[in-house]
Amino acid sequence: MTKIIFSCIFTLLLILNTAKSLSAQPFATTQKEAGMLVDLLQKCHIAPRIINDEFAKDVFDQLIKSTDPQHLYFSAKEIELLKKASLQIDEDIRFRKAAFITEFAKIFNKRLTQSETLIKVLLAQPVLFSKDEKIVSLINDSASFAKDEPAWNYKWNQRLKYQMLWHWVAQLDDKASKNNLIENDFFKSEPVFRNKVKITEQRKIRRILDNTAGSEKFISNAYLQSIAACYDPHTNYMSKIAYENFESVITTEALSLGLDLEEENGEISIARLVPGGSGWKSNELNKGDKIIEISWQGKEAVDLTGADVTEVEELINSSNTNTLELKVRKINGSTKVVTLAKEKLHEDESIVKSFVINGEKKIGYIYLPGFYTEVENSDAKGCANDVAKEIVKLKAEKIQGLILDIRNNGGGSLGEGLSLSGIFINEGPLFMMQVSKQKLQVMKDPNRGTIYDGPMVVMINGYSASASELLASTLQDYHRAILVGSRTYGKATGQTILPIDTNVSNLDNFSSPYGLVKVTMNRLFRITGKSAQLIGVQPDIALPDVYEALNQKETENDFALSRDTVTKKVIYTPLSPLPLNQLAEKSKQRLLLDSTFNKIKLSNAQNPILTKNIFQNIPLSPIPFKQKFLEIYNWYSSFEEIAYSGTANYTISKTKFDMPISKMSKYMQEIENIIIKNLQNDSYLSESCHILNDYINLISK
Repeated sequence: MTKIIFSCIFTLLLILNTAKSLSAQPFATTQKEAGMLVDLLQKCHIAPRIINDEFAKDVFDQLIKSTDPQHLYFSAKEIELLKKASLQIDEDIRFRKAAFITEFAKIFNKRLTQSETLIKVLLAQPVLFSKDEKIVSLINDSASFAKDEPAWNYKWNQRLKYQMLWHWVAQLDDKASKNNLIENDFFKSEPVFRNKVKITEQRKIRRILDNTAGSEKFISNAYLQSIAACYDPHTNYMSKIAYENFESVITTEALSLGLDLEEENGEISIARLVPGGSGWKSNELNKGDKIIEISWQGKEAVDLTGADVTEVEELINSSNTNTLELKVRKINGSTKVVTLAKEKLHEDESIVKSFVINGEKKIGYIYLPGFYTEVENSDAKGCANDVAKEIVKLKAEKIQGLILDIRNNGGGSLGEGLSLSGIFINEGPLFMMQVSKQKLQVMKDPNRGTIYDGPMVVMINGYSASASELLASTLQDYHRAILVGSRTYGKATGQTILPIDTNVSNLDNFSSPYGLVKVTMNRLFRITGKSAQLIGVQPDIALPDVYEALNQKETENDFALSRDTVTKKVIYTPLSPLPLNQLAEKSKQRLLLDSTFNKIKLSNAQNPILTKNIFQNIPLSPIPFKQKFLEIYNWYSSFEEIAYSGTANYTISKTKFDMPISKMSKYMQEIENIIIKNLQNDSYLSESCHILNDYINLISK
């Protein structure tokens, strides 16, 4: 019977296939832009590539990853045909031709239309579930392309079943409710889940086919992005519209969440937290977080599967008065629900927030989630200035030490990294920078003197990247601060946004029809000549990383640049060496008796086995699926539970300066209460305080 059904579906698809064949004309502009893009990258990129068949193959692989990441649309036969055709990509770029991309679009559009029809057919009636059926793997890279049409039908059938079951279990937030679900619950609501899956899956397809500029615009952007991605992970193409969204200015009159969004591999990602916005103030969001659901107060949650940035922004802009819940997937894979309210952004508002930790010693705490912007802007209000203001407030509290928390800080402006380092170092060279095709530059402290010269800890982890690593390594080389946590991400490069059209010189008055590219033009080196590229910055005192099994470092990215060193001798005067061995030993002895860190060590010992198997062989029947889902859910949620299960021997308060200001906003009071509660239970912060207390005691003797 199954074979008959699949045969009928295949025949129906052939009849209903109405995909239009495309001429080369719609992609003539694209291929011209592709040629201009490569010309610019060859001239400006720190490590230009040879444009040959190997490059063509890499572009093709990236294009498939971006347009069909789960290998649902193309068949194995079509992939082989396109793979052969892709060998002419380098010729297309060189001679401004559109042969490959036209052929790709023709097949891609056809498969999208066929997939949409198949979804309608498969979900037109109740779906049958078998207790023995399983999805082999949820990991995209391990998914194979269907060898023929029946296999393709079966692949889609499994995909839709999985989505229905996922909606069933994911609809409930708490673990107990999920655990109490019974099979009958699913089948009673099966039509609801079937309709929801149909809407979300078809929406993903229609947003390509019904693109206002035509499907060729979507394909063109994917193609150009794939070309840029083959240079390194941080070189990105941006269409003119994407750049305008990226650079859109939120006025002080407009209410906003303060989030800049982008689409990344079919998901909505936070590209930037606007300083001073409610997203920034929450201390719970970071650049790179994926938004998976949105729900306004009292309204049903909206699943964002397949949504584009425009749709999400329309949802966010649909109300200005109610609070909004964002369900996000953090970079480490865990999910979190964050409540935000729209606010006006005030230019004179202090963006960085500080707290006072009252324990054995009085310690100042500053959390910096980002360096404000990835676009260098000499006129922009910088985080270094704002951190300095908070330090002044903390010094008025007579703090005995300072903790600067740059965990999960994905970086941003190198200029701000330079300025922020200078706050804590009197004078001298801070790091070195190699700009494409230029001599090595020694970057010096722009200002003499310091804002704070007392005992200091900097908290880092595997998601501290770029400018964060620059700051951490500089303070480490000068013996200025104790780095506590885990090895950082390993990105020691800098990017600049340039117009692809070289006739354009002013981005503020951008009139070219072509896009822009964020291009890696700089390699960054410590003043010792070493680089953090790929290896990151090692902490002075290492703490077990609760996210060790989930950490993805720079070295795992496609086309990550190699690590170099330079031999230039730089004269600088570090401070006296810190008593790191003594402090590390004291920390080690504490951790042996700390139940939280012992749980983390045990979790890390088991995680390699789990990460290898947990996403394999997913059952496609309600109860076994629920059990597997809970296994994954518990695995992810355990990280947050462990990390925030500490019992602090201190209290946390706002500075006296900020207390009256906080009382003026009920919303800000609620946000700050959440922040303080999280800090109270943060095991890493607790141990950082112990380390800083130990250091203060040692130097006081």
